[in-house]
Amino acid sequence: MDPFSSDPVDITSLRGQALTKGGLLCNELRRRAWTKLLGINIYNIPSCSHLDHKDKNQTLIDVGVAYLKNY
Repeated sequence: MDPFSSDPVDITSLRGQALTKGGLLCNELRRRAWTKLLGINIYNIPSCSHLDHKDKNQTLIDVGVAYLKNY
């Protein structure tokens, strides 16, 4: 049975298929399955642009220097 044939997706069936010997056999199936198994809505992914990285400023400087070296 195809767990994706129902709406909503049959998570119990999908988990069972993932646990079988062959598991999720192809990349397309894994791509579709993992978002469902993790409860991720691919159409409503929150932005993380508000998160700052400790090396952000240095990275911006390095990119600018690399860009200027080409001109």
